[in-house]
Amino acid sequence: MHRRNLLKALSISPFAPSLLLAGQAAGATAYTTKDYASGWEQLPDMSWTGAELWAQRLQDWNILDGSLVCNLRAPNRTVHLLTHQLSGRHLPFQTSAIIRFKPGLVQKKGHFAGFKIGVKGIIKDYRSAVITGKGLHCGIHTDGSIFFGQSVAQAIPQQELHSGVRLALNAVPAGRDYSITLTAHSAGTGSPLTTLKAEHIPADSLSGNIALISHFDGEDAEDEGWVTGFREWKASGDKLDYDASHTFGPIYFAQYTLHRNVLKLSAQLAPVNLSLNNKAILEVKRNGQWQAVAQAAIHPLARVAAFRVENWKENTTVPYRVKYEAYSYEGSIAAEPLNRDDVKALVFSCNGDFGFPDNDVVKHAAAHKADLILFLGDQFYERNGDFRTQTAPLNKAALDVLRKWVQFGWSYRELFRHIPSVCLPDDHDVFHGNLWGSSGKAADITGNKSRSQDTGGYLMPPEWVNLIQLCQTSHMPDPYDPSPVLQGISVYYTHWQYAGISFGIIEDRKFKSAPRNVLPDEAEVFNGYAQNTAFDITKWTEPATISLLGERQMAFLDEWTQDWSNHTQFKVLLSATPFMCLQTLPEGSLNDQVTGSLTIPEPGIYVAGDKPTRDMDTDGWPHHRRDEVVALLRKGFAFHLAGDQHIASLVQYGTAAHEDSGYVFTTPALGNVFPRRWWPPVDKDHQHLPGQPAYTGNFEDGFGNRITVHAVANPVKTGLEPAVVYDRATGYGVATFHKKSREITVECWPRQADPHLQPKGQYTGWPRTIRQLDNYSRKALGHLPALHVNGLSNPVIQLVHEGTRQVEYTLRIRGQQFRPHVFEEGSYTVIISGPDEGKEKVLKGLTIRQTAEPLIVNL
Repeated sequence: MHRRNLLKALSISPFAPSLLLAGQAAGATAYTTKDYASGWEQLPDMSWTGAELWAQRLQDWNILDGSLVCNLRAPNRTVHLLTHQLSGRHLPFQTSAIIRFKPGLVQKKGHFAGFKIGVKGIIKDYRSAVITGKGLHCGIHTDGSIFFGQSVAQAIPQQELHSGVRLALNAVPAGRDYSITLTAHSAGTGSPLTTLKAEHIPADSLSGNIALISHFDGEDAEDEGWVTGFREWKASGDKLDYDASHTFGPIYFAQYTLHRNVLKLSAQLAPVNLSLNNKAILEVKRNGQWQAVAQAAIHPLARVAAFRVENWKENTTVPYRVKYEAYSYEGSIAAEPLNRDDVKALVFSCNGDFGFPDNDVVKHAAAHKADLILFLGDQFYERNGDFRTQTAPLNKAALDVLRKWVQFGWSYRELFRHIPSVCLPDDHDVFHGNLWGSSGKAADITGNKSRSQDTGGYLMPPEWVNLIQLCQTSHMPDPYDPSPVLQGISVYYTHWQYAGISFGIIEDRKFKSAPRNVLPDEAEVFNGYAQNTAFDITKWTEPATISLLGERQMAFLDEWTQDWSNHTQFKVLLSATPFMCLQTLPEGSLNDQVTGSLTIPEPGIYVAGDKPTRDMDTDGWPHHRRDEVVALLRKGFAFHLAGDQHIASLVQYGTAAHEDSGYVFTTPALGNVFPRRWWPPVDKDHQHLPGQPAYTGNFEDGFGNRITVHAVANPVKTGLEPAVVYDRATGYGVATFHKKSREITVECWPRQADPHLQPKGQYTGWPRTIRQLDNYSRKALGHLPALHVNGLSNPVIQLVHEGTRQVEYTLRIRGQQFRPHVFEEGSYTVIISGPDEGKEKVLKGLTIRQTAEPLIVNL
């Protein structure tokens, strides 16, 4: 194919707008008019419908033989025009298209193709209208009648429907309302077929998006090739608003990390026709000139270009751009803030689409001027756009999940554009309500979905699972051990070193045992709950073979807690869900199916009658494995950040005793599809934290895990609309690491709170500052002699019990003095080192019986 034709193949029309907007570089001819005209006849066959359009669902529409076609008999399949919206101005507009039906379709009112106009979503934004929009329908039924709303005109002959009918809508102001004329002409001869007029159309119903629609009531069946087809779509008139910045694609967004001088950047592309070109290029700007630094093949299913640049040593912000043909997407690689005292992370999770496109979150989160972004799971949900999932065939299932992932990027790409970020896929990201990965085995799909999930493994095929993991994690540091699990499913657990902070990233679903496989039949497991109230899981003996993180990840964490090289000053674990079950439900609830229907209380009400739940989807189960993980984490004084729970909390873990381990901050949901709550029963003897609500203090969760609750953000009525967004304790977190003081400040923000205008607008109990040393708060039996280290600032101290040969803890201390605390009698080895300076001193045989006089250590 000639390059001129190739460029046409990447643009939906010969008038495609420039991408020199929102950081994108020039690459196509700009519009000179507000009018729109499609150009599908110039395109090759492909799934992508172009930068000016959004197909809902992505896999249901494609370019075929120069037409835009819908390939599914199903309700409410739309293609929205992104660059043009109907304004509120009381002025005329027109839209038209050639529409045709595949021969042999059932002739029925309710099956139609045509226009959807004045489309508005629950949020005032054209992107919200794409996902949740309602509007007026007009078009042609398969029985040949044309209609606008409830008005219907005479039928058009079937042969005309098969060859093509040019349907034109003309809207003109008539007093305060509008008059609509709908005309149909033969696309072949141009002869008129029928006309329909509709009067007294309210003006406010004619503002919003314009879309094409293919709608078949009560059906959902694929057809070979196509069902309905559209050509020569046009829109014009003074009522139209045009905004070229609304174009989206073919490079949707990009994410990157920088780890120990390795830059990894992944760009998410549209499903363009890769037979034309399957390579993308990464360029950086140095001394005012763009230089190519990497090239990457575009994955044929994931449509990801994953770039890798070794030996990255830039100490200033460097602009980058990803190029694909004439298109480009720009951003910048931030200078790593190694010498900055305060390093700030945005923490997100559970991105339900109720508030899409999440403008409030992006605006308010950007105000914090964060250094990095952490998305901790459920970047999307299966129901996005109120469509069911498509799980086969593989190519269609790939497009189905790609639509959800790209919608996520549509919301947050401006945050990703200049800030390093990570994403941890969770259960909903792989089309599971709950996931017990069982080391990657295939799920038993002979029963219903809940039973299949409870018996463990993955419902989707391994190629599909690897596809979404590639989309979300290919920009992250290399896996600690890349060996795949069962079925060849890839892994991504890893270590990210950035700005003096060491993040341990784990996959806390992939290796976990499934409850139905290990609990006795009498437990009657359903959806992660033991339904039999006579079965007490806290008294059940867990088998030695039961797994939470798996041996591979435990070995990784053991090594990670001891590695303080590259001037690491904090250890932070990132996981999907916390090691506890901080949830309550009305007493007698057998499972969490009632959660979505529970009444949300008014402010100030303490909900009575709840009991802690036993949700095995949390990492509070299995209990003993949970304790092992928590005890391992505290050996590195690791702080824990998690998501998943749809209820924000700050909790200190306990194992043998309350408050003997580290802290976990569970971030609130961005869009809360499942509003969990924490209303534990309390009596007169309960001691809540001073000045805090009664639900704080020492508790045991439903599995017997010791937890000390410092703060919780329960759902509460706010009076804001839409209530489904704001009454469910939605928001995000901020964690600031103070390297000089070795403290961590945790903030928890409602999504509606503007940090500039409402600086005290956080959820009750936040902000909270904890010390690094608080992450190993086990009561000490005594102390070894104090150490005074000369020749090295902020050395790493490791304590080893000589009897058990076990590492007790490893920590980079602040300053040059430290007195090691110990938890039992015996002799100890203390290793003082500077891993980056190549210095080490070993002191053996130290005991708590020795003198308190300091030991001088010269390095």
